Amino acid sequence: MTTTILITRIFSILFLAVGIAGLINKNYYQTLMKDMFKNKAVTFLLGMTTLITSFLIVNYHNIWQKSWITVITVFGWLGLVKGVMILVFPNALEKLTKPIFKKLMYVIPYTATILGLIFGYLGFF
Repeated sequence: MTTTILITRIFSILFLAVGIAGLINKNYYQTLMKDMFKNKAVTFLLGMTTLITSFLIVNYHNIWQKSWITVITVFGWLGLVKGVMILVFPNALEKLTKPIFKKLMYVIPYTATILGLIFGYLGFF
């Protein structure tokens, strides 16, 4: 199994789980998004986890070609930037993301589910 297929399958399961959970438990995830930056230790661990995971994707899958495979690399680089932002500028990131989450909270579960289905198709079939 190639690295591309492995990461695509992981993204599929992750996005499907998050998307379906967000559709089923809307109130729980709305509260989770509101409380995400309240606990500084959780914010730090989120930043570390995001940074490490994204670094691994960028390190082992830094492929830039004209196909869907580049999407994985873009997700890796975006995650790397997000991880650094969470660790270096947590307060600024909180101020930036709260209004976005309020506006997009109802769209995120559907988007995650659709991305999960697309990645599932690409990774498993």
